[in-house]
Amino acid sequence: MNIPDAIRRETNQVEPKWAPSNWQSYCVRLPDELDQRHVMQAMLDLGVATRRGVMCAHREPAYPVARGHVVMRPTTARQDHPNLEGQACMEEHVAELTPMQARSLPQTGDRETALRPYRAFVPVIVVAVLAIYALPFLATWRHVGATQLPMRFGPDLYLYLNISNLKPASSGMVMNPWYAIAVSKNSIAYLRFGVVIGAFHHFSQLVGGGAFALFLWMLIFICLICICAVWLFRKLLPETEPAMLAAALTLFSLVDLSGITSLTHIHSLAALSQTFISLPYMRAFFPQSAIAPLLVYTGLHFEALRNRTWRPWILMAVMQLLGLLVYPYATLLMALTTGVLLAVALLPDKVRMPWLYVLPFGIVCAVIDAGYVLITGAVPIGGNTGPLLTLDLKLLTILLFSKSVLTTLGCTLLVLVFTPGNRKAAKWTVVSLGIGYVVLYLADSFVSPVFQISHHAGYLTHTVLAVEVIFLTAALYYEWVERARWLRFAAALATLIISAVGAVTGYSKYRFFLAENTASVEGARIISALHLGPRDLVIARSQLTDDPGTWVPLMSSSQVLFCKNSELLLQDGDMGIHNSRKALYLFFTGHDSTWAERLLAQRPVTDELWLNLSPIKQRPFLAGAERDHVLNNIRQEIVPLLEKVQNGDPAVRGLLRGYERIVVLDRSDEPAFPRERLMKYLSIRNQEHKGRYDVLWVEPAQLELSSISRKTRQNSLQGNP
Repeated sequence: MNIPDAIRRETNQVEPKWAPSNWQSYCVRLPDELDQRHVMQAMLDLGVATRRGVMCAHREPAYPVARGHVVMRPTTARQDHPNLEGQACMEEHVAELTPMQARSLPQTGDRETALRPYRAFVPVIVVAVLAIYALPFLATWRHVGATQLPMRFGPDLYLYLNISNLKPASSGMVMNPWYAIAVSKNSIAYLRFGVVIGAFHHFSQLVGGGAFALFLWMLIFICLICICAVWLFRKLLPETEPAMLAAALTLFSLVDLSGITSLTHIHSLAALSQTFISLPYMRAFFPQSAIAPLLVYTGLHFEALRNRTWRPWILMAVMQLLGLLVYPYATLLMALTTGVLLAVALLPDKVRMPWLYVLPFGIVCAVIDAGYVLITGAVPIGGNTGPLLTLDLKLLTILLFSKSVLTTLGCTLLVLVFTPGNRKAAKWTVVSLGIGYVVLYLADSFVSPVFQISHHAGYLTHTVLAVEVIFLTAALYYEWVERARWLRFAAALATLIISAVGAVTGYSKYRFFLAENTASVEGARIISALHLGPRDLVIARSQLTDDPGTWVPLMSSSQVLFCKNSELLLQDGDMGIHNSRKALYLFFTGHDSTWAERLLAQRPVTDELWLNLSPIKQRPFLAGAERDHVLNNIRQEIVPLLEKVQNGDPAVRGLLRGYERIVVLDRSDEPAFPRERLMKYLSIRNQEHKGRYDVLWVEPAQLELSSISRKTRQNSLQGNP
């Protein structure tokens, strides 16, 4: 469709009853994706003379803004400044002032006066959000006192803290903190894309380390996310006023839309305090570090569709590189969003894509990203397993009908259908973000699950849903607010309700993690007081990712018998050591080969197998066609080692020799290590009860002489030395 047809179709003027026209001129309002000067030139080429609208008389001193309800459209600013978004934002905001609000303004129409409500109101909301995020930390501090071990309110915290504190072993090598094994930096995916973890290491040293460093780090990131969210909302919806902006910001930062369906069974505050619900950006490192670049990238993409300049494309390239450095899955979502917009641009009457800028942008981004991956080493999180591209129809079905995909598709469809037609560029930007997320979430069904794309895409669910819900709600709000003034009151009331929900969520997180944080802090103080060294060994629970077995290296320089997270910081050649330690640990916790065989035979795969037997790197394959292959690998690797441990193989005892001191740290209220299992390989020299913990000082048990004689005779009969 040519430009005149697009104008006739999109901008037919309606004469309101309260404002009859003298029809001296025929005015058209250009859609967002059309450039004013290009349209004028195209019309002139067709022999139609045009000019840039009427003079902006309302800018003259004789027509101050404060004289009642003056309607000003964004196009008025473009007459003097075609690419100036800020001026358009100001005028669209003033257009929504009620007569009483307009009379309260000084007698001037400048931009600073019009934007004053934002500068007074938005910081208050940001401070309130920061206070809610600080609530769990402050309440826990009040209960447990000062502590060096940071409190956790989400998964994987102590893994990331260990990675941020890795000790160098030699050139290009670092020391595994649990097993004291040197590994290559390039073999650790978290270090290849670990700019944020490295930055936290220096930040922690700067502010004194410990729990306070993590607390301050969290608040800085939450503040940055809030600022970028406000910027995005005002970019997509220039007429944003304080009431709607406050409701949008509180919803975005305080309500986890990706997990809201899990709250349907809660009927009381007591039940809520015992339910794991989360503030959406409570995790300390991932994906919070990538949310701000993703929001900025989305806003820049919208600007790139409206303004034909290089500036947004250059900044988009910077944002996607920053996303790659901190959380590469966010960069994939950015690329998919742009790809969907490119596909939409090929359709008639949708959006106009400036191909002159798109092609260089794509080439530059591809070269930079590929160069970085090649330089740092393209080793996926899960190792090198299976072909890069594959099609798993079973997994595709599972992912396609997951809550995340169905909810996002539903929201995307609503945005597509109900967004007013005068917001075409903004609508397609948001729709492309939703479609890009769905494709990213389905990636494990056609890209090797070794990259764990679908799993990590799930961390972006809330951000995508929140942007879609807020955009659609705000767009409809501004279509109806002049006809239903009560909507402003409803927006203010929604802000109060959402803030209250956020405060309750923050309190529930404090209550939910209180017992665990109290026990962890108590255990950390015990380990710190023992003054263990590099030649000492700690045997501690390591069933979950943040159990004591994970955080012991943060409190001492000792080794740990087994930590399930350790495999993420090991090379393939060191996995034999990890599996041997794992088999001994499982035996100490009361398990054996019969138990393992029972779990491996059950279908579907149980949570018990997932937690205790499955390697972290192979978990993505357990839901797809490779499941049986993975289970068979576990059977071949772990079951024989468990049998050796059960039979008292002398080689197993070698794992426990060579240490100066061995300490067993066990919860007295929830013991993990049956004493009869420990005593098969260890002799208990001393036992102390300290708070919630039993501290056992042990040493390797001596192998009985009769056992040695029987083993020697058996080897002689078999011809072995």
